[in-house]
Amino acid sequence: MIATKVTCDVCGKEKQDVNHWWMGHPGAISAGWAIHVWVEDVAHLRDHYCGQECAIKALSEWMQKTK
Repeated sequence: MIATKVTCDVCGKEKQDVNHWWMGHPGAISAGWAIHVWVEDVAHLRDHYCGQECAIKALSEWMQKTK
């Protein structure tokens, strides 16, 4: 298995083994926005957020762009 460095798409923090990260998927449902708990197998297909604060900031930024 190849180790891949994962960083938060909002603040740039690097993911460690014990972090509780989230994955976002802009445009997931009818041009909406979805957030999911971290699932290693599909993480490469999603945006990465190191915690609640960064996930909410990403959602807020997405909402501002869709006005």
